[in-house]
Order: sequence, then structure tokens, then C-alpha cells
Amino acid sequence: MKLPALSRGQPAALLDGLTTAVLAIDAQLRVSYLNSATEALFSVSRRHVQGQPLAVAVAHLADHTARLKSAIATGS
Repeated sequence: MKLPALSRGQPAALLDGLTTAVLAIDAQLRVSYLNSATEALFSVSRRHVQGQPLAVAVAHLADHTARLKSAIATGS
């Protein structure tokens, strides 16, 4: 049985329905996506933090900046 293809909005809708926090960043460590569980966990609004540097958007994660930059640089 073949499953129907997902539309563009469906993956985000699926992630938003999770109780697990999901946060995506780009190569410049700017927030590109976060789901509602992340909003609740870190008390942030996706409208306010999307596009912001991770260290500004979610201050709790600022200590991880160097490791994230290293992971992006090495592709790991």
C-alpha cells in the first residue's frame, strides 16, 4: 500500500503535534523552526524567536553555541 505524499505544511503540522520539543537551526545558528512543545519548555513564542540567533532566542541553549558551530563545521 502506497501512502500519499505529504504537502508542504504537513511535516510542520506533524512536528507541532508532538509532545517532544523540536527546534531547528540554520548554518548561522538562527532559529528556523520550533514546535509548540519547545515554546512551552522554554517559555518562548515562535513568532518572536524565529530568525533570531539561538543564543538570543533560547538563552538556556547559549552555552551550546561553540559545540553547535563545531558540529556544523565538521558536518557531524
